[in-house]
Amino acid sequence: MRKVWPVILGGVAVFLLVAAFAGSDRGLRRSAIGLEGLRHWLHAEGVRVRDFSGGYPIRRDGIGLRLRPIQDGDLNRRMSAENPAEDPMSASTAFDLDADTLVAKAEAIQTLFILPKWQGEVRHAGAFHNDFLRSENEVSRVADRLILDEVTISQARVGFVELPHDGKTAVIYGPQTLRAPTCTPIIGSRDAMVLARCFLVSRRAGGVSAEALVLADPDLLNTHGLRLGENAVIARTVLTELAAGGDILIDRSTGLWTLPEERPVVRERTWADLARFFDAPFRLLWVLLAIGTVLVLWRAWLRFGAARPFAEDGPPAARAASVGAEVRLLRAAGDRRALVRSYVEARLRRFSAILFPSHVAFGEAQMWRVLRATSPDRTRVLEMRVEGLRALPVDTNILALLEEFESDLKRVKDAVERST
Repeated sequence: MRKVWPVILGGVAVFLLVAAFAGSDRGLRRSAIGLEGLRHWLHAEGVRVRDFSGGYPIRRDGIGLRLRPIQDGDLNRRMSAENPAEDPMSASTAFDLDADTLVAKAEAIQTLFILPKWQGEVRHAGAFHNDFLRSENEVSRVADRLILDEVTISQARVGFVELPHDGKTAVIYGPQTLRAPTCTPIIGSRDAMVLARCFLVSRRAGGVSAEALVLADPDLLNTHGLRLGENAVIARTVLTELAAGGDILIDRSTGLWTLPEERPVVRERTWADLARFFDAPFRLLWVLLAIGTVLVLWRAWLRFGAARPFAEDGPPAARAASVGAEVRLLRAAGDRRALVRSYVEARLRRFSAILFPSHVAFGEAQMWRVLRATSPDRTRVLEMRVEGLRALPVDTNILALLEEFESDLKRVKDAVERST
């Protein structure tokens, strides 16, 4: 039981730390200097807006603009190195951020960095005063760590100031502006830019990195500023134009969390792609396939012979089966004369079909009439041979007569073919 208590106490301590950090994040974004009001305003206007606090990777597809508020007074120093006796109510760093990570965020997705302006007392006191402003030098150090050239931050501690933009008027309390040689103003003038497009500096890249948007005064977008003048309309118009139809991501994470972009590789197809199937080791397979094909064809030729034509010079299968059955019956009965007569009639029918294929119903009488007109001498010999076979004596040499009958058929056929 004693060993369980340290585990329980450790779990409770971790839970309290997580709850403290979560409560700090929730308290900041719901305060007057947070962006919770902007998220609800854009959502009510039909703009696709997402909130992200980290913890899982996200895809850059569909994200048109990332908003990253900076609540760190010194990007070069870690929070653990600060004086622990510093008053948390006025601490300059609410979330410890790394400059290289911020630059990497801008390289992955178009990002709008929101520079810090107010100290921590504002979100706890719920009131604004010039004494709660961060110093110009402190904000300049943050901007210098991100922007390529030297940046000058100016604060007009004169109360509410009207700033015209595109036919509308923004109202900001003590506007904070920047000036940098390589930045291009979007809202404001070159000497006093409220929103600008600037080149970033990356220590890892050793020089110029990607472009990013920099908002010098967060009061244009935070919950406090949206209620003033036409700030809400200007914020919606500018952000939707910059997002160009994509989602707006309010990023509160301290890590990168962005998955690398997947670009499909499109390669032109050439004949070399087909030729690869004939290189090693496929070449050996093609050789084996050719040898196997030759062996199969050679062996089939030896076993079955040449390919038979589609239509053979013989009787149909049904007729051949019928004749075969009749021959077997006649042999069993021992009637040689009937067997010879059946053979002669079948040969004459076949002979007529060969000579006169267009006359399917050509009878024997018609055949003899045509043959007499074509070759009378040979036809007369054939007729006498047929009559002799039909009146076959019992003691006659049948095989010799049949051979002569076949020879006569061939002579008549040759004579008819020559005449036609």
